[in-house]
Amino acid sequence: MDYSLYALLLLVSNDVIIANILARVVSATFNYNVNRNIVFNSEDSIYKSGSMYLLLALVILIMNTLLLSLFVSLGINSLLAKVIVEVLLFSVSWIVQKKLIFNSKKVLVSEK
Repeated sequence: MDYSLYALLLLVSNDVIIANILARVVSATFNYNVNRNIVFNSEDSIYKSGSMYLLLALVILIMNTLLLSLFVSLGINSLLAKVIVEVLLFSVSWIVQKKLIFNSKKVLVSEK
């Protein structure tokens, strides 16, 4: 979703930064719901997981935009640069979501 929306917005605006930010905001909203409910089947509160996901999404957005701008400034095609950046950041995002955001392991405390 992110890449398709980015490509469309880039075509319309011809601005890498604007296209990237708008595409990331839309896809992050969709991805949070899919990841929370389907991928990780999290039972944590929306407030807890949502606030943590928002922080992750902001960090990823900043890293994504900076890397994308760097690659484009180095002469890499903006569509190819987007693919490269997404591949680089995907693993980081997935690990943080699995280990920190949607980790619903229940800690059992033994009673004395």
